[in-house]
Amino acid sequence: MKEFECYHGTSHENFLKIKSNGFIVKPRDDHWLGNGIYFFLDDIDKGRWWSRNNPYTRNNPTVIKIILKVFNENFLNLDVERDQSILDCFADEFRESLQELRVSIPGMNEHAWHCMVIDAFVKENPEYKAIARTFYTDRPVGASGFCGVGRQLCIHDKSLLSLNDLQEIRVKKTRRKRKRRSTS
Repeated sequence: MKEFECYHGTSHENFLKIKSNGFIVKPRDDHWLGNGIYFFLDDIDKGRWWSRNNPYTRNNPTVIKIILKVFNENFLNLDVERDQSILDCFADEFRESLQELRVSIPGMNEHAWHCMVIDAFVKENPEYKAIARTFYTDRPVGASGFCGVGRQLCIHDKSLLSLNDLQEIRVKKTRRKRKRRSTS
């Protein structure tokens, strides 16, 4: 069993709705780990950043924290060779079936392809309830020489989430720097 410390950036109002009614998945065709509920792993600062910078949540930012437990057989870790190979084999077969059906998807970007493949994979393999992957951020390379990374977990099965275990962490809004007026 894997245990994850998860952070979801949102607004205080959304937190109250989620606490009462659960998470709502808003399908899009470009979610990079498929359609589901996204969390940053082990990094509250990325949850804070999301809640402050998302136009729908930045007026009253908050972070939801939850400790999630996922059985190994329900978890696809796209940071390890074995699980990448599982998804790659499926993607090869999926692409072939699209070609046999003469389905053309010109101009599809990388995230849209990931979303399509993972959504189809989870539909065909419902035992996979959560998928994780590390991503690069736009944080500049620092003096250490390391580029910025983050890790996300996408929950494809809401039964993994206990609403009673959700904790709210309020986020202070960032203040905009005021320009000094010239006194000349």
